[in-house]
Amino acid sequence: MRVALISTSLFACSAKNYGGTELFIAQLPRALGFRHDVVVYTNGESTVGVETRWLYESQQWPILPARFSTI
Repeated sequence: MRVALISTSLFACSAKNYGGTELFIAQLPRALGFRHDVVVYTNGESTVGVETRWLYESQQWPILPARFSTI
């Protein structure tokens, strides 16, 4: 069975000093990887022990206000 897990690009999976959804998504593929073909969609800094695919090479946090300002 093929399994795709989708995370945010804001934090790397196995995020340092953070234990939210990204930590869960980092641990789940290790359990599923032995029986299933798992791909995690995250950012390029993630280390989850299975195949990863990403659009952003590095995490996007913290968001810099000046970068997204419309003023």
